[in-house]
Amino acid sequence: MSGGLSEVARTASLTRFGGGSPAAAPSAWFVSLHASDPGDGTTIGGSEAASGSYARVAINAIGGSTPRWNAVTAGTTNSLANENSISFPASSAAWTNSPFAWFGICSASSAGNLLASGSLTSPVAVAGSGVTISFAIGALQLTAART
Repeated sequence: MSGGLSEVARTASLTRFGGGSPAAAPSAWFVSLHASDPGDGTTIGGSEAASGSYARVAINAIGGSTPRWNAVTAGTTNSLANENSISFPASSAAWTNSPFAWFGICSASSAGNLLASGSLTSPVAVAGSGVTISFAIGALQLTAART
């Protein structure tokens, strides 16, 4: 499951590269689930999961507490992946907008900015209570390729 940076993240990167001062990076990012592509703009679209105990899962910066990102790999295509497994809370009921075919990386536990997104290898569904969605180590990957 691979994804790429959003408009917000690309703009912040180029602003910093150009000597500007973009907003401070969050201490944690949050993984979200979406029925469709959450988009590339400043708002988070894509029919995000809701209800039934759904909550975004925090994933910390490199060196932070678990779950966290691994070190960036260098090369023509740079990548970043989850260093620990990521598990959403068990559902208490069906999640609105299920099944989910996309993940998002957001700047906050609710609302916030979309920083990156990608498609899942296979859609996941939460049709009732007691369902836990988990991603294995390395399953969520963000890439930046030289074009």
